[in-house]
Amino acid sequence: MKTLIRFLAMLALAAMLAACGGGGGCAGTVNGTDTCTAATPTTAPGTTQSAAALTLFITDGAFTPLAQNLISSGPTYYALATVLGDTGAAMPNQIVSFSTDNTVGSLSSAMGLTDASGRAWVRIQPASLTTTGTAILTASSTMGGTTVSSSVGYMTGASNVALGTMTITPATVTALQTAAVSLPVTVNGVAAAPGQVSVTLQPSCGYFTSPTSRSITVSTTSGGVATANWQSESNCGGLNVTVTASASGATSVSGSVAVTAVQPSNILYTGATANTLVVSTAPAGTKQSTLSYKVVDATGAPMGSQAVTFTLDAASQSAGVRFTGGLTTTTASTGAADGVAKAIINSGSLPTPVNVVASLTAVPTMTTSSSNIVVTSGMPSQFRTSLAATQLNLEGRNKDGVTTTITVRTADSMGNPPPANTAVTFTTGYGSIGGSCSTDATGACSVTYTTLGTRPVDGVVTVLAYMTGEESYIDNNGNNVYDAGEPFTDMGQPYRDDNHNGSYDAATEQKIGTATGAVACPSNLLSVTSTCDGAWSPTILVREQLSIGLSSASASITLTGVINGTGFSVVVADGATGSVVGMASGTSVAATVTPPPPPAVASCALVNVSPASVLNQVGPSTHKINLNSSACSGSSVTVTVTSPSGIQSTKTFSIP
Repeated sequence: MKTLIRFLAMLALAAMLAACGGGGGCAGTVNGTDTCTAATPTTAPGTTQSAAALTLFITDGAFTPLAQNLISSGPTYYALATVLGDTGAAMPNQIVSFSTDNTVGSLSSAMGLTDASGRAWVRIQPASLTTTGTAILTASSTMGGTTVSSSVGYMTGASNVALGTMTITPATVTALQTAAVSLPVTVNGVAAAPGQVSVTLQPSCGYFTSPTSRSITVSTTSGGVATANWQSESNCGGLNVTVTASASGATSVSGSVAVTAVQPSNILYTGATANTLVVSTAPAGTKQSTLSYKVVDATGAPMGSQAVTFTLDAASQSAGVRFTGGLTTTTASTGAADGVAKAIINSGSLPTPVNVVASLTAVPTMTTSSSNIVVTSGMPSQFRTSLAATQLNLEGRNKDGVTTTITVRTADSMGNPPPANTAVTFTTGYGSIGGSCSTDATGACSVTYTTLGTRPVDGVVTVLAYMTGEESYIDNNGNNVYDAGEPFTDMGQPYRDDNHNGSYDAATEQKIGTATGAVACPSNLLSVTSTCDGAWSPTILVREQLSIGLSSASASITLTGVINGTGFSVVVADGATGSVVGMASGTSVAATVTPPPPPAVASCALVNVSPASVLNQVGPSTHKINLNSSACSGSSVTVTVTSPSGIQSTKTFSIP
């Protein structure tokens, strides 16, 4: 009889569970009807009912207690707790705490709330698809200050994860195209749930994520499928690209996609390390340059491992330009990363424009040429050399240490600067000057002239600069090379023209270097008489000279022309040398008007002095004193000249 009563009680409890909704979530309701089908178990094995009790089970997805608490990923399992009061009645709205070793099992929540039947539940599953181990599941609840709890043991088993057949669409692409990769995934024979399995896709060429991070890890989507888009690259052309898929606990699978080779679309000249070279015989300068050419596909992407043929044009070859190894034609392959092929050229003995034609070896009609590369003589040309000074007239006739900067500028026969560090030598008849300087990239360099020692009687100092260069010529045929019959300027042995008369005077003037011949030289070109050779010379001493005035602090002021109410002009010169040297550059010239004494009345006024200062020149300067021309008769005008050191010289002129 007792056995029958216990059986009926279990059936009643099962009926209560079958009618539940509740605390951890079950199927829910349809049209207001409770669809939860969980059964309420009796007291768990190994536990005893007390006045207030909690029972704990692990159930399947239908809330049926497991005969053996073995769970795996994929199926649904619940941790189900029932809370009874001390009268044995179900306790609703009680908080139940669940816990377990999270390295073995994973709970959907740490807490649940009991329903009207006193039940609370949460989902439980292995910590991962591959986790195997044992752990204790514990549930507890506190009622009226009394805590009740229960524990059960359970075991997790690894799931059977399987990767299906990979599909790549389309199966054949051209380089730079994309393809879709799709892979079905099952867990214990059932399609994986969304996000349940992570699959890593690794291509043998191309990429999923980026060129620097080629693989990708994706999670299963609805229907248990892992998908990603693969991007081909130019270097994948001609390959069967393999995509390998792997997932934890599963055997790797792979698929392949055929990639047709990408075709080169263009070859581009990208530049040279030096655009201007000097002839191989030049004493200094750049004589080698590396030219770069890039092969690209239709998208502009660089193409590696492409053979490129380089050829020098006929003019370059005739001038002696050669590739490394003395070749007129050479080949090179483009780099894998940048698609660039390079060729090195070396200058020859003659100036010439250089043209290097690059063609794709496999497609000879695909060509391009270099640009703006030239071989110059690298030698200063006589008529392309000049000499200048920051101050051409110094207040240094009676003062030591007054300086001016002397700058030489030079270019070759094509107007290009000679090689940097071309040496220039300086000499002077009086004072001190830097002995030499080296040109910069623009063909210029400077030295300092300083007043000291004796001074020339006429106050004019000569500075001579010279350097190794070539005679100037007129390139009638435009080939940048002197050809027989073309006009040239014959130059002989240089000298410093200290007395400024345009011819060499053996008794007083210094020669430089040696004679080049014994024939007459053109006049006024700083060549010693009869030292020319009558032939164009590629190597001479290019020379240029400059005069510098040394003036005193006092000025002479001399009227020139007529004087009237509109004004007059004066010549300002150095008071020590008279008409040969003017005043120092920067000397100021001013004027003041004094009216006639009473009873005469005059409204004469100064308009201006033009120019109001001595310009940068060696000789005397002329200055116009401009008046307003109104009743100037009887007035006087005082002209004041102030030297850079502040010394004033004056002279007064009367207006008739």
